Parts: sequence; structure tokens; C-alpha cells
Amino acid sequence: MPISYKQCLMAVAKPSWACESLSVPSINGMKRLMDFSNTQLEITKLPSSESLILNALDPRFAGIRLKLILSFYFIIILILLISAVAFEALRSFALSYLGIGLLLSISILLGLIAWYFFAATQCIFFAVRQHDIVMKSGLFWRKQVVQPLQRVQHVEVTQGPVDRKYSLAKIQLFSAGTAVSTFRIPGLDVDLAEKIKQYVLDYQLLTKAGVDKTSLEQQCSESFSGVESMLQKNSEGELPPQLMSEGQSDS
Repeated sequence: MPISYKQCLMAVAKPSWACESLSVPSINGMKRLMDFSNTQLEITKLPSSESLILNALDPRFAGIRLKLILSFYFIIILILLISAVAFEALRSFALSYLGIGLLLSISILLGLIAWYFFAATQCIFFAVRQHDIVMKSGLFWRKQVVQPLQRVQHVEVTQGPVDRKYSLAKIQLFSAGTAVSTFRIPGLDVDLAEKIKQYVLDYQLLTKAGVDKTSLEQQCSESFSGVESMLQKNSEGELPPQLMSEGQSDS
């Protein structure tokens, strides 16, 4: 909507509260309107997402998931075998052609499901940048999610019983105005997850304090470098001594 000459005079002469009551833009509002620009960008000059260096999850996480799935299958098979021994009708059905074909079909289906979860876990990658966190996932259908740190309301690091055994953790980010986590990365080393959490908290603290962009980058640099060093150790497979001993005992 164009602003008339009379409205310009009122914006200069009247205070901001009077301009708001008369639906007239204040002088600050007029400056923002004058400074606003919406220049069209050239598609060829947009940044390429391929230049983003993505990090894999903990190398043990996919194998741990596969072990859990196979353990669940083993319990089901054990229950079926006990039932077949206890009930003659079930045993005769299992030994029939229909029962054998059904068991083979179910076995193939369960094997494909286990392979899918194992392969899909290996396709989860993430990256931590100064102002956002990126996660890429998907085996057949690829998805890339970017979580701006300015929109994060709070952050959590959670561990289940299996995660505690292998010193793994899951980090969850909650966006403003949401009750459930909108961004989560599983299968992280617990030290790395804590460092990412601390970096997000430092970023929020400095942003809410009104620190300018240059000071924000300088004060977060130490926390961000700690995250980068942990990511480098994770990619090189360097684990703490207690984790190395567990990995050797499993093998």
C-alpha cells in the first residue's frame, strides 16, 4: 500500500505509539520499508548441498540394531518351537507343505525387514554447522532435514538400557511451540552428543543475550571446535579406552 505525503508528515511529527493507533507507519517502520529488498537470485549461483561434509553415526550402531532384531526373531522362533512340541495339531501343520511354505515365506520377509533396518541405519548422516544441524537419511527415499538453532526451544540427550551398555546416546531438539521433538539423531557417542547439546545451549544463551553476529561466532568457536574434534574422532573410528575394550571383547 503506497504511503501518502500526509502520512509521512504524521510519521515524523507523531511518536510511534500515536502512529500505531492511527494505523500510520512510524519513522522506524518507514525506514524498514525503504531498506527492504527482494532481489531475484540466480539459480546457478546458489550454494551446492554436495559441498556439505556429512558424518556417519557411530559405526557400532547399525550392528547393535541388527542384533536386537535378530534377538527378537530368536524369541519368536523359540516360542513357536515350544508351541509345536506342546500341541500336536500345530506340529502336524508345521510339517505339512502349506506350513513349510508359510514358514519359508515368513522367514524371507523377516530377513528382508532385518536387512532394511540395518542398511537404512547405515544411510543416516548428519552435520553440525554454526547456525544449524543437518541430517540426511533414507535408503530408497532420501530425506534431508535442516534444523535452525535459533528455532530450538530446548535439547535433550537420552539413553536406553542398550545405549548405556555401549556408551551411545540420542540427541533430540525441540522447536519452539512444539511438545514433541522435531529433530533427532540416534546412535551417537555419548561424549559427542553431550558436546552438541552444550553447543546448542551456548548458542541459545548468546542469541537471547543479544550478542552480535561476530561476537556470537567468536564465543561459540571453542564449543564448536570441540564438536568438530569429536566428529573427526568418530569418523576415524577412535573410541575411548573402555569402548575399545568392549569392541575387542565382542569380536
